[in-house]
Amino acid sequence: MYKVSLVIPTYNRRESVRRALTTLSSQTLPARDFEVIVSIDGSEDGTREMVSEFKSPYELRCIWGENGGKSSACNRAIKLVNGEIVVMIDDDMEPTVELLKAHYESHQSNPRSAVLGAVPIKLDSNPTPIEKIIADKFNTHLKKISQP
Repeated sequence: MYKVSLVIPTYNRRESVRRALTTLSSQTLPARDFEVIVSIDGSEDGTREMVSEFKSPYELRCIWGENGGKSSACNRAIKLVNGEIVVMIDDDMEPTVELLKAHYESHQSNPRSAVLGAVPIKLDSNPTPIEKIIADKFNTHLKKISQP
């Protein structure tokens, strides 16, 4: 039994998934304490092969199913988890190194809680004006709702 099972639903996002898996290799929660399940929702872009060949310090599995949407992909993966808690991220997220440890620790005081984390927008070095406006508005909103 793992402390955490991380589920990543995906559709045709091989390189985004690779980036997430690579980042997960540096988690502050020890690799022996979590597993990652990539649920491939009908992708034919090589995601399945990439995950199968990916070398990780943590337990990594993938499941492939016919394209049925994100909810279907999540549900397929959830049936396979072996963790005390389940964390789900999108395939284009770059998890911080503290993500899994923070989620696990937050559940220790209240096991029946749901934990949501902020996902700030980080811009490239040369954003367009509209990207800057959207990022500023969204990040300001996240900062406001994160206050007690």
